[in-house]
Amino acid sequence: RKHERWATPACPWPLYRQHLQQIAQVGHNALLDAKEGTMARFDGKVALITGAGGMKGIGRACALKLASEGADIVLSDLKREPQDLPPQEVKAKWRSIDSVAEEVESLGRRCHKIWCDLTVSSQIEDMARGAVEACGHVDVLVNNAPAIIGRDRVAITELSEEVWQRFLRV
Repeated sequence: RKHERWATPACPWPLYRQHLQQIAQVGHNALLDAKEGTMARFDGKVALITGAGGMKGIGRACALKLASEGADIVLSDLKREPQDLPPQEVKAKWRSIDSVAEEVESLGRRCHKIWCDLTVSSQIEDMARGAVEACGHVDVLVNNAPAIIGRDRVAITELSEEVWQRFLRV
């Protein structure tokens, strides 16, 4: 039963693990590029990135890469309780978009943070309004927020109705 291997929390897909390592390298390379002064392509642009608070996530890598190429950044993520954070983030004292914002600012770019639950339309409207108020405009949107965190690691036929509906709302 091949799909069971994919659903095992202790072994989240070998390709997924490799992808996360590549993402971490992209973020690291972005920091190195910025220190060498290679900014240009996104000078004067503003990027809004949802789902940007993960320590090893695609949102963080996008934020660092865009900032290293000159963009100012608006970070957004769902405010999570410490018990809901991955163990490696707790151990590293990672602070979601607060930590990513510090990295972006260390690259010499402006960074604005907005906590937002993308299943609540009024919060989405507030996020968009807040991004424009803080930065004047938004040129790039990276819609990266995960719809389900962890609870999707089962065969699709075993997903609960609640998890599926949340996935659709995001």
